Amino acid sequence: NGFLQLAAEIGLFGIGFFILFLILFFLKIIRKARDIPDPLYSDMAYGFLAGCFGFLFLVFVDTVLQSLQTNIMFWYFMGLTMAAFQMGLRSSKIQITSKGFIS
Repeated sequence: NGFLQLAAEIGLFGIGFFILFLILFFLKIIRKARDIPDPLYSDMAYGFLAGCFGFLFLVFVDTVLQSLQTNIMFWYFMGLTMAAFQMGLRSSKIQITSKGFIS
C-alpha cells in the first residue's frame, strides 16, 4: 500500500495533510467544474480528475507513489486539472464581459 509507505516516511500529520489536500482538491473540482459553461474545459477537468483518481486507487495496492516518474506524472495531471478548470472559468468571464461590452 503506497499510503502506508508514505505514512511511514512522513508521519501521521504528513499523511493527514496530504489526504486533506487531496479531498479538498477533488471536492473543489467536482463542485465547481459543472458551472463552467464551455463543455470542453469541464470535460477536460473531469477527465484529468478521473486520471488522478485512478492513480490514487492504484496506490492502494501498489507503491507506485514512491517512484519518481509516476509521482511526477500524478502532480502533472493535478496541474492539468487545475489548468483546465481555471481556463474554463477564465473563458466564461471573458464571454460575460464581452457580451456586456458589445450590447
